[in-house]
Order: sequence, then structure tokens, then C-alpha cells
Amino acid sequence: MKDYFMINKRKFIADDGMHGFSMLEMMVAILILALGLLGVAGMEAATAKYRINIQSNAAAAQLFTDFSERIRANPDAAGPSFDPTGGTGVSQYLLNNKKYADQQTESLSASVDCGSNICTSDQRAAYDMMEWRKLVKNSLPQGAAWIEGDRKSGFNVTLMWMDKGQTDDPTDGTARTLQKADECQADTKAEVFNCCPKNAEVIAGVKCTRVALFP
Repeated sequence: MKDYFMINKRKFIADDGMHGFSMLEMMVAILILALGLLGVAGMEAATAKYRINIQSNAAAAQLFTDFSERIRANPDAAGPSFDPTGGTGVSQYLLNNKKYADQQTESLSASVDCGSNICTSDQRAAYDMMEWRKLVKNSLPQGAAWIEGDRKSGFNVTLMWMDKGQTDDPTDGTARTLQKADECQADTKAEVFNCCPKNAEVIAGVKCTRVALFP
């Protein structure tokens, strides 16, 4: 009888050890799974951020093209040109007196709907600007624009939008913060340049892309 109890006692201890080992394996597996899911979540977040950036850059390229086409369709309102018989005076396709913050709350509507009415050249320009700026607001996150120049000297068109990727890269281990973009310089001659107009007074986190257009 004593031997019987000793044998069963050893069997119980062995079984209990096996159960404990199985629980440990399960806990390790859950930990590995959790770490894997965290990694996947991080990749998803990064992918979403890059996807938004790609979409914004693609929308910006389309907006630059759209603006250029509007000027080509209504050149007389775009200021002087090298052709003596071309337009004169100040371009009606300017947008260089509205700060970034003011553009976010501005109501965009033209006095005359040239989509359904016959318009003069200047009325068409005003209508084009309102319609194009609506596209900017709808296509880019908190989008706005800044336009200088004319047909003769060329147009400097800057698109501005909020890009959460515009952060600094701290070296002291502190958290990243939104960074203010560089200001465009008067002598910047690049055809495409990532800078913001000084007078637009953009806020931290805004990305700007300036393109020189010669329609």
C-alpha cells in the first residue's frame, strides 16, 4: 500500500510539472503574439502616414496643372506678356495678401457664376480663383495657396497644407514636436522648392511646395 501511494505521488508531481510547463509555453506564445501585433500596428500607422503624404503630393501636382490651364484659357487677365498685344496691368490671378490662418475660415464664392453665365475676362479670373481655391481646400488637409507674378515674369504658386510628418528630430530623447517650415528667400530660383512665403505666416506643421509656372 505504501509503495502504491509513493508511485501515485510521483505521478501527481510529474503531471503537475507538465501542466506548469504548458502554461509557461502559452504565456510566452501570448507575449510573442502581442509583440507581433504591436509591430503590425506600428507598420499600419506608418503606412497610413506615407499614404496620406503621397495622396497630398499627387493632389498638389494636379492643382498646379489646373491653375496653369485656367490661365492659358484666360490669358488677358493674367497680366502683361512678351507679346505687345497681350494683356496689360496687374494680373487678376494673384493671391498674395491672405495669411494662412485667414484662408482657413474664409468663405469662397464668386460674385458671378461663370459656369452658367457669360463673363468678362476679369470676372472669369475671379471665378477661376474661387473655384481653384475650393479645390485646394478640398484636396489638401487644411489647404491654402499663395500666388505671385504674371505671365511675363512667370507665376510663383505655393500650396500650403498641414502635414503631421513636419516634425523635428530631437537628439536629446525628447518627444518630436511640429516644426515650422523654412521661409522662401527672394533669390530662390529653383523651379520647385519646399518653402513657405513669409507673409503667409504659416503655423508649425504646415508643409509648402512652391512651383514656378510659365503658362
